[in-house]
Formats: sequence, structure tokens, C-alpha cells
Amino acid sequence: NSRLWNEREGFYFDRYWDGRFSTRKAASSFFPLLARIPDEKRALRMLKRLLNEREFWGESVLPTIARDDTAFKDQGAWRGAIQPVANYLVYQGLKAYGFDAVASELAEKSAALFLRSWDNFQLSPESFDARSADAGGDRFAVRGPLFALPALEDLLDFAPWEGFRFGVLSPSRKARLARLSIQGRRYDVAVSKGETTLVEEGRTVLEADGGAVFRRFLYTEGEVSFEVKSLKKREVTIALLKKGKYQLSIDGVEKDIFKGKSAEFEVPEGDHAVLLLLLESAEDAAAD
Repeated sequence: NSRLWNEREGFYFDRYWDGRFSTRKAASSFFPLLARIPDEKRALRMLKRLLNEREFWGESVLPTIARDDTAFKDQGAWRGAIQPVANYLVYQGLKAYGFDAVASELAEKSAALFLRSWDNFQLSPESFDARSADAGGDRFAVRGPLFALPALEDLLDFAPWEGFRFGVLSPSRKARLARLSIQGRRYDVAVSKGETTLVEEGRTVLEADGGAVFRRFLYTEGEVSFEVKSLKKREVTIALLKKGKYQLSIDGVEKDIFKGKSAEFEVPEGDHAVLLLLLESAEDAAAD
């Protein structure tokens, strides 16, 4: 932040040894998001640059050098061509700041590039032209599938900054990911405009009546906790591991008491923290 942040430009730049900032706006300038280096104010300024179609955004993203740079016309390696590593790391950086809608759009655009070449020609390209979306570089690059990986991780992922995360904020279509292994358990996720469903080892764990992103999801016999973001209020149903009496708290405020093996409740739009805490199991109640 002290060396590479240019406050006037609202962006990170390389610097020359004499202290001058470089004027090259590159995709790598977004990489500090991945390490959570900028504060929220700086991150929002960077997001504005990312979404500027004169610089980085557009139908085919993400060019490795800004569209208004003189090197962009070259469309070579790191001179404008879209690279899988850059797309993947910028996607993860957006997720680290909770920029879910933009991250999902980047994931969808990036996967569409890859699948166009794969479905039609069975190619795994090294890069794509940011103007024409034509494949470039090696035809079978081992890192090529990184173009498509964000579309899978947008449905379900496990990351240091957001723990167990699943769901899409505003799904544009139906999507399903099946049999993904995380920490020795298999999960399925289904999303659409009308549902978000998480299945663990063949058992439905959570259902919501529309798009939402669930973060830091913890599911044990004693408690279920998570953070949830949605654009509208959502009805959420949780299948509990142990039958009993549970207290529901949202944002630290007690909301309801549930008895049995499931809980159904409403979460307002926006960002919220949810906790379902086991107060007394059915076995303990019977013993008393």
C-alpha cells in the first residue's frame, strides 16, 4: 500500500527504481485483492476500474493489459490476451471481498470462452483474444481449464477467507454440481432463480427459495451456523442432525425456538449471521 498504491489513480501500479509510477494498467494490478491488501474503500475504487469497459470489462474478459493501452492491440502473452491464471486469481480476489455478483459474471464469461473452444474443437487454449474471443497460444495448455474452474467454484468452494461457501447471489440459469469432495464428504449443490439446495452424502441439508450465497457454513450435531447474503428475503429450511430443541439467532438476536429435526425460518435481504444452537436433545429430554 505504501509503495504501489497510486491514490490519484485509485489503482496499484509497478514503480521504476527512481520512484516514478508505471502507467501500465494490468490485470495483475487486481491481484492485491486476493491477499486482502486494500481496505474496502480502495477495493471499491479498483472494482470501478475493473467494470470500466474502456479499460478491462466487456463481453470477453479479462484482458491482461487495459483496452486503452497501446500494447492491447498486440494480443500477445500479457499484452492484452486473456490468460487463465489472471482470470482465476482476479475471480478469487473478488470473492475475498464479497463482490459476489461481479465474481459470478466473470466466472460465467470466463467459462463461456473455454467451453466455446472445448465444445466445438476439443481445445484447451492457452489464451483468448480479448477482441474476437478467438483461441490463441498452445492448443492444449495444461492451465487452460482454469478458465472454467471459477464457474464450478462459484457454486461450491472451500477457501481460507470464507470457509465452506456455496450458492450464487443471482443465478442467471439452473446449475448443478454433483459429488464434489470436501474434507472427506461428498456434496451436491443446485441453484436457480427459485432455489438453492445443499446435499451432503445424499441427504438434503439446506434449502432456500432463491439465489443466495452462504459462507462459513458449519454443520454439527450441536449447532448450525453460517453467514448469508441475498438480494431478497429468503425462506431457509435446515435439516438438523439431531432431534431436539434449538434456538435461532440472527445477527446475535434470538428470533425463535424450534423443536424436532428441522427448522424453517425467514432471513431478510442483505448480509446476516445465522446461528441454530441445540438447547436440549430429544434423548436428554426423555431422560429427564
